[in-house]
Amino acid sequence: MNNPQTSSVQATTTSETPFHGSDRSAFSEVYERYSKLLFFIARGFNIPQEEREEIVQECFIRFFESDRAFTMDSAKGFLVVVLRRLFVDRARRRKFRKTEAVGCDIQSIETKLWVSDREHDVALQAIADIVAEISAEPGNAALGMFYCEGRSVREISDRIGEAVGSVTSKLSRLRSRHTERIRAGVTAALESQGLALA
Repeated sequence: MNNPQTSSVQATTTSETPFHGSDRSAFSEVYERYSKLLFFIARGFNIPQEEREEIVQECFIRFFESDRAFTMDSAKGFLVVVLRRLFVDRARRRKFRKTEAVGCDIQSIETKLWVSDREHDVALQAIADIVAEISAEPGNAALGMFYCEGRSVREISDRIGEAVGSVTSKLSRLRSRHTERIRAGVTAALESQGLALA
């Protein structure tokens, strides 16, 4: 006979019942389950440890504030995708500071950075939409698993039954093959909003 207490715990951790990030008990479980994963991924980012910690915490803030309904699996995908996007955005800002700071006052630079946030948001959404389209095409599912679902190369390998090296090569080929398509889609999305690719 099953221990009722054990069964209850298992039901909590395996449930696919939708929940919102603002559900505090669910949020606590998500944080406990995935915070170590996010910190592990963030270790690969070439930024100071303090910034890694800030980015990981920002992921959970955005998760808590999101109005989407999640399952445990989709919560993981959301967090990993947000983590990657936040790192890319921070890297772009860091590069902007390094290349544009000469001859400019800091306040002017910060103003430009904040103004550019809308362009980044539109561009990132366009990329997500285009990657989803590409992923739905035959042979391209790995791209969506990596960028849209936030799955690791190892997880994709296990899921589609191909070697890790094969999946890595496939992702590289897909990125190269569709770069111009993504760029054109981002440009079109920005232009439709009266914006321009930086």
